[in-house]
Amino acid sequence: MQDLMSPVDTQDSLFHDGNPANGTIGTLVTALWLNAVQSAVRDVQSELKNLLTGFGGTLDVQKKDQLKTVLLNALANYAPLDALGAFAPLNSATLTGTPKSTTPDQFDNTKRIATMDAVQRAVGNMAGVATFVQTGSVSASVAGKWINCAMTATGQVLTLPALSAVPDGATFIFQSLGNQPFTIVRAGTDQMSANGGIITGVLVKPGDVAIFTRAGGALWAFSGSAALRVNNSDLFGLWWGSSIGYQRLPSGLILQWTSGTVPHNALQSSLAWPIAFPSACLAAWGTIGSGIAVNAVDRSIGVDGNAGVALVTVQSSNSGSSGVRCFGVGI
Repeated sequence: MQDLMSPVDTQDSLFHDGNPANGTIGTLVTALWLNAVQSAVRDVQSELKNLLTGFGGTLDVQKKDQLKTVLLNALANYAPLDALGAFAPLNSATLTGTPKSTTPDQFDNTKRIATMDAVQRAVGNMAGVATFVQTGSVSASVAGKWINCAMTATGQVLTLPALSAVPDGATFIFQSLGNQPFTIVRAGTDQMSANGGIITGVLVKPGDVAIFTRAGGALWAFSGSAALRVNNSDLFGLWWGSSIGYQRLPSGLILQWTSGTVPHNALQSSLAWPIAFPSACLAAWGTIGSGIAVNAVDRSIGVDGNAGVALVTVQSSNSGSSGVRCFGVGI
């Protein structure tokens, strides 16, 4: 479109009538000005014609509302309109049909309109699935997704995003679907907390679920089945050696086993439990032999238990000693 044409060349840029009575000459209209008028009019006509035909209209000299018609038809593609006044008001608008909007960014906590996919993400449904099969860094964009981990080799490590990259409440849920354990570690010097202690990483075994949530901006709060083995958890703490070990249960019950060699016909011999029962040993029993060196044939065993040790007696017609295994249940 052309720029504004120049006004008529007079002192006040206006036209003036002449007055023969006093000899005043009217404004002279030059060919230059008239040509400018003609060019401007045609330019506006061209713009309006292109608008009309661009919206599918056809020039009709008998009609005076063609532009209005094609514009209303174009607007009707977006919402039912009987007239321009059918637009929803800015204040307390009521939308009908199936209005659409863009989905807010992840972690958006403004007053923007929420789309259905944003609502689905916010009410607890997973925002999608992410998969890791080897060592890598977990990006902030994975928050809210179900993270499948099917490691193809041992020794794989996943690094959490920096705490500074996600807001409070951002949650990452990992499940180990493969048959290889792997480790999840912090980024830099970020802190990770589990069962009242600070850790730098955690071993995730096959079948485990590990959940990390940014809690208060200062650390990752770690939970899930993988957390039950961390920091001597009182829920499912487990340890075993070649012939001794223990298993904690959520009820508070502790199962322990120990082994050793006991002389025959002696007063009670003490075999230490792997850990002391916090309150008491409720029951204890034992077996002779079972792969441990045997030095007698006719033998009997008696086991009593206290918080710290299994008290074992082996009676036999022969001197010497026997290998024994003891099992205890306590709280």
